[in-house]
Amino acid sequence: MGSLYGTKPEETECLGCMQPDPPKKLYSFCKSCSIRSCVKSKGCYSCHPCKEWPCSLIENFGYAAGIRVMKRAIPLWRSRVAEHGDEKVA
Repeated sequence: MGSLYGTKPEETECLGCMQPDPPKKLYSFCKSCSIRSCVKSKGCYSCHPCKEWPCSLIENFGYAAGIRVMKRAIPLWRSRVAEHGDEKVA
């Protein structure tokens, strides 16, 4: 991730964007991510419940690899939540 986002290796340790606030370890790039801010402003921990997904924030994300990951992960996350419920997946 560091080479993709241009950060130092020690700045790449992260427990994921879906961790509750305050996050224990959050990648430096994600601290100012407009997608994470949007999700948090809606009281969610992920994009998966958003009826506007995929939105312009996803489509216009600055890194093609990130767009591919989100477009692959969110549908999988939605199916897991549908099967197991949010409490068991989170």
